[in-house]
Amino acid sequence: GRDDDDDDDEDEDYEEGILVPNPILDSIDPEGATDRIGELFSDPKWWRDVAVIAFLCLVVYVNTYDIDELVPWDVVTVDDFDIKAMYGPM
Repeated sequence: GRDDDDDDDEDEDYEEGILVPNPILDSIDPEGATDRIGELFSDPKWWRDVAVIAFLCLVVYVNTYDIDELVPWDVVTVDDFDIKAMYGPM
């Protein structure tokens, strides 16, 4: 019936290996940078920059992380955690 006709239309709209021109995507990425992603990953300078940014993020995180803000130790004590219940009967 009608549902079969819809499926056929979808199959006709897309065929393997055909690139449909899209002016909007071309304006976003005119040089086709997505095609050169392998070139980016093989560039040692890119990996150095990513490592520096990741290291800086880690340093900021470690220096601003405060466990006391996450767990109110004046209300919760170590004895409040039932270790036996976590691991089940032994």
